[in-house]
Amino acid sequence: MRSAITLDGTELFLSNPTNVTDEMKQFAKCYKKRLINYLSGDYSDKKHLINQTIDKLIDYMTNKPVDNQLIIDNWLKVDQESLDLTIQLMQLLYNNGWTNYDEPVANYCNDETDRIYEQLFNKAMSHIKGRAA
Repeated sequence: MRSAITLDGTELFLSNPTNVTDEMKQFAKCYKKRLINYLSGDYSDKKHLINQTIDKLIDYMTNKPVDNQLIIDNWLKVDQESLDLTIQLMQLLYNNGWTNYDEPVANYCNDETDRIYEQLFNKAMSHIKGRAA
């Protein structure tokens, strides 16, 4: 037997929740906002790429291991505006209630953090493209 996630307004529901592991329930809880966006059709491949990129940047800022750490180091050393935006983002997430740095930030984002996500993503891609040229 399987279990499906369904959306009812702004709430997620599991059919047959006994078929879902506690780890998967915790995962769904940590990424609730993103799951709601996905199920409501408001989550594109580009949005996923932006989230994935900024999640990596946040991991970097909280001293978690990340791929391409040297690229991030170099980017933030030469791009003061991106460093300032990153610090602003971290402060906004904290102000939105993100205080457990082992927890994903997905449920602490809002329109303002999303705007900064997109700006940082575009700056990161420009830096990478500039390095490849």
